[in-house]
Amino acid sequence: MTAVLYYKPASLYSSMVRMVIAEKGIKDIKFSEVDMEHFQNLSPEYIKINPKGQIPVYVSQDETLTESLDISVYLESHYSSPSLLPGESSARSRVMADLASLYDISYLGICFGVSTPEQAEKERSAKEAVVKKNVDEVKRQMELHPELREQYETRLQIYGNKSKYLLDPAGVQAEWAKLRALLDVFEDNLAYGKFLSKENDYSLLDAHATTVLARLVKIGHEQEIKSRSRLAEYWARIQERDSFKTVYDRPVSLW
Repeated sequence: MTAVLYYKPASLYSSMVRMVIAEKGIKDIKFSEVDMEHFQNLSPEYIKINPKGQIPVYVSQDETLTESLDISVYLESHYSSPSLLPGESSARSRVMADLASLYDISYLGICFGVSTPEQAEKERSAKEAVVKKNVDEVKRQMELHPELREQYETRLQIYGNKSKYLLDPAGVQAEWAKLRALLDVFEDNLAYGKFLSKENDYSLLDAHATTVLARLVKIGHEQEIKSRSRLAEYWARIQERDSFKTVYDRPVSLW
């Protein structure tokens, strides 16, 4: 069975995994784009694979993985060269700790949430309408496929969590604070090496953080990069890598 990565080009977390695949030069993975605009992620076929209805998903003969970090670590362990984790244990632990901090941030809130009560009031109806449209589709599928009720209820719970991040200004500001603190860590780390792990070798941390930097550019917050001189130089340099050009082969609006 050929391994399959279910993804969407504009998905932040899909891009993280695609960056790892590109850096490692993996050729034996099939890419299957998920049409989320037409609710393909809520189809019974997809919900059976991932009850969360999210992307990316990696499916092989031996594994089904539904979290981008888990997929990345799996690929690192099964495709040994080039290695994207430091060989020295303390450096490896540092990479994984910074990745944990990166994953502790809600990028849904960063990218789509409201930052002020006034903005929340202005955009509430539109954001709630988008969530309701998706919730209605889940409920429709649940009625058509009662045998998958448990899986669809998992997806409904996720929509409830999304609403919290979209319309909570204080929560959104807290996520921005965590992201800025992490960018400061990256700025400090770059004083010790060419890459974000304080080392002179590219790692999983770079693969995942690059997509976050690209997303900041997309949503009009490139100043968060430019205001940190070492990070700005890193960002200019990282865009010249073949992996970046492979993953981000579209206009910024489609990142």
